[in-house]
Amino acid sequence: MKITLYKDNDSVVILNTFMDYSNTEGYLVIDEDKLPNEPQEVWDIINNKLVISKEKQKAYLVRLKQQKKQQINLLKQQAEYSNITYKSYEIQADADSQSKLSSAVLLCQAMGINSYDWWSADNKLITFSIQELTEIGFLIAQRSASLVAKGRVLKDALKKAKTKEEIENIKWEANDG
Repeated sequence: MKITLYKDNDSVVILNTFMDYSNTEGYLVIDEDKLPNEPQEVWDIINNKLVISKEKQKAYLVRLKQQKKQQINLLKQQAEYSNITYKSYEIQADADSQSKLSSAVLLCQAMGINSYDWWSADNKLITFSIQELTEIGFLIAQRSASLVAKGRVLKDALKKAKTKEEIENIKWEANDG
């Protein structure tokens, strides 16, 4: 099947219906099976030929890398602020809870208080020793450090990626963080 393409500003557009504009500047008629595998946004029509623009391809890869980096950051943040398990209790570890936990530990230590009531993620009041609250904080800090390291490895791989496939193969696996 024949397809008509035309250049609109800096983009190549596929017309929905076939019309032979091959004699008109900026239009090109080709067989559908001759369309390149590369994304349409990197195509260009030059001298009445469909080509892959190196400049557009580079910009496309930069955009894909930016999107992948944002995805990595979002997934890292979601993992970092998810609940954490301590002695069979699910403890909230969002940014607000982490701040409150740190404050509670510091204030209890300064005031010589040995235990503190803390709410679990399922709204059960649990009395923890200050040592236990410190251990919870340490678990959160360890997880955070591990997630930062994991994100760094993925972002380093992203910097080295040179193709769309390499970028797409960089994945945050939910079970490793």
